[in-house]
Amino acid sequence: MLRRHNVCTMPGTRQGSEASPTPELLACLAEAGAAFRHAEVIVQQRLYNFLMAASILLLAGAAPIVTGPTPRTTLFMITASALGLFLSCAWTGLGFRQRTFVDLLAEIIQDLESRLPPELRVWKPIANLRAGKNVVFPVSKRKAQLPRHERMLRSSNLLFATPFVFGLAFLVLLCVALAQWMHA
Repeated sequence: MLRRHNVCTMPGTRQGSEASPTPELLACLAEAGAAFRHAEVIVQQRLYNFLMAASILLLAGAAPIVTGPTPRTTLFMITASALGLFLSCAWTGLGFRQRTFVDLLAEIIQDLESRLPPELRVWKPIANLRAGKNVVFPVSKRKAQLPRHERMLRSSNLLFATPFVFGLAFLVLLCVALAQWMHA
């Protein structure tokens, strides 16, 4: 494997009548695949962490609405909703950042795999399906294409869309809390 400072170089295939992939290319492709899987795991872990924190804050902040507002509980609602709104904004930014990494790794894998013989390519059909193109399954010869709404449900999109929706909920909770504060 060709590495310089933990960066894989972009090797190609051997020259000749039988263009077979070099061991370096296969090693780089394996390393890029591992990095992509790791990035997807990070996406899921960040989403889980956000959902736990945001759910606790949202339920705690909304509880005084059910129990009846008092000046102390209204102040708690304002604090919890403001903290949740800040958390949502921060996690939305992290989501856009993580999406960039996942998309970059997907393009690196696609570039590396383009140097393989067509029968060895695994990522190309997946990338085509993600892009909304028709894909033919290799064994069953069944055709498939993801509709637009299914293409939008990638885990990297959920990482910034979910905090954004929670942010809207925290904004509504903050408005309700401020309205209660003004009428108290």
